[in-house]
Amino acid sequence: MKQYRFEQRSNQPRASLLIVHGLGEHIHRYDDVFDDLNQHGLNVYGFDHIGHGRSDGVQGHIDHWSQYTQGLDDAVQWWLAADDYPKYIWAHSMGTVITLDWLEQSPLESKLSGVALSGPVVEANASPVLIWLAKVLSRVVPRLKLSHGLDINGISSI
Repeated sequence: MKQYRFEQRSNQPRASLLIVHGLGEHIHRYDDVFDDLNQHGLNVYGFDHIGHGRSDGVQGHIDHWSQYTQGLDDAVQWWLAADDYPKYIWAHSMGTVITLDWLEQSPLESKLSGVALSGPVVEANASPVLIWLAKVLSRVVPRLKLSHGLDINGISSI
């Protein structure tokens, strides 16, 4: 599947930042901060997860979690080859879960200078019944869409 990628370089780069967006987002929800980050010497890179934004896939759907971590790994390999500045990841919300999972698995994490997590999802308080139901539904109707309950107008407001 084709992954949408984005880059905006600084005129005076000192470091390189990869943004990993959250659930229901896309990289261009962060357009308002790209210029500021560039002015502070950061080359900015980002991508849309499969099933998000301009990347391929059914909106909001993946067949397996590894599609997210493999997507991040693919984006990191592209990003590492793009410039030679110190590398930092900024992940938000669901992007933090993907990033933490990727960090545990990938040897590429040793090439990073740092990681910033905003709105990390570190614990889910779902009942055992909901977890069981989600597992059953994912097998019976894998593309069933359910509301995530987030106010999308408040996800990235300033």
